[in-house]
Amino acid sequence: MTLVLPFSFPRNRRYMLLLIFAIFCLLQMCVPAPPRIVSDPIKQQQQLEQLIAAKPEIKNRRPGQFYQNLIVHFDLKGAPPKVPYFLDLLDLVAKSGATGILLEWEDMFPYTGQLEAVRSSDAYSMEDVRTILEKAKSLHLDVIPLVQTFGHLEWILKLEPFRKYRDQDIFPQVLCLGDAEAVALIKDALSQVIAAHAEFGIPYFHIGCDEAFAFGNCDASRAWMDQTRSSREELALSHMREIALHVMVKSHHTVVLAWNDMLKSFPTPLIKKLQLGKIIEPVVWDYSEDIRTLNEMTWEALAENFPTVWASSAYKGANFPSAQYIDIRHYEANNRNWIDHKMMWESKFDSWRGIIITGWQRYDHMSALCETLPMGTASLVLQVQTALGVDTKVGILASNFFLRAFEELFSFEFDQ
Repeated sequence: MTLVLPFSFPRNRRYMLLLIFAIFCLLQMCVPAPPRIVSDPIKQQQQLEQLIAAKPEIKNRRPGQFYQNLIVHFDLKGAPPKVPYFLDLLDLVAKSGATGILLEWEDMFPYTGQLEAVRSSDAYSMEDVRTILEKAKSLHLDVIPLVQTFGHLEWILKLEPFRKYRDQDIFPQVLCLGDAEAVALIKDALSQVIAAHAEFGIPYFHIGCDEAFAFGNCDASRAWMDQTRSSREELALSHMREIALHVMVKSHHTVVLAWNDMLKSFPTPLIKKLQLGKIIEPVVWDYSEDIRTLNEMTWEALAENFPTVWASSAYKGANFPSAQYIDIRHYEANNRNWIDHKMMWESKFDSWRGIIITGWQRYDHMSALCETLPMGTASLVLQVQTALGVDTKVGILASNFFLRAFEELFSFEFDQ
């Protein structure tokens, strides 16, 4: 009996070896990314309990005041300030009365190793980073690093070497949460930032986790969900928990912050099951004039699991994506209404830690700049004064304050 093959087999041995090698390479390309190994729940619970037990007591910077911590956000993704200008800004932030800054480094941090490729051509050097952090420390400003770990990862996933880590190939925003290599890459970014900040103190660390509109679609995530018999929501919350624990271990028990908009969309029993309320403090953001996205249901759902929360308002970059000129009244209304909102809902929580006043350079990594930082600086000071004015009750016009501050800092004279 003669065996008839559906193709002609090459007689030359060299061609045959080349054919086998080509088939092997094609098969390797089709192999899906390695799924994350499901952690031993008992060991993970033990680690969680140990970290919670070792968690240091938080000392608020303004105990007994309306906002116990008042943080100003600097978004460095797009037109980041040069170091001398940044140092002057930090002087102004300290003089305005803020207690700290939130630094969103993105691609401006001097990453090394496999992440060196994500560094912007304008990235700060490590010497620059140290200069900025030393200045903040000398001004007694708390410094909170922010590294995105879920969505808003265009600055990494836009690059071809890291394209394979996208949740969906056509969208470079969201990480494939089930991919062990992808998560390890994010942990590497976290570890490098923590190492740079450690000497200067890390009272809090912000892991982002906002506006991840689609997740759980990649092969590795589906494999993880099948293996654990879990939902997309549990995948996301497990990822947040793993990232938070990593930060706590690497930074020696810092307090982990995360934006609230993803958390509020997840089932409260699932959040309770994973005990996220013990390791994450949500930062509740709304940049509208009348705080329109938050209602009683939002606050009650958060209060079920999270004993401590933060507020987040804005001083620039949150009106509309193409804004060229700042509408300072919009941001003043936003910050004033946050005062009323806090008075209305703070009783539901054990602690309302403070407020983070954000200043966005652009809506995402791929967008154009909006309301540049020099244009937003006056608003920055005004919004800090608005937040402080709840306690002082002094009828000093904030505009006079920042005119005096600018005169002192830059040796300019303004017409009163």
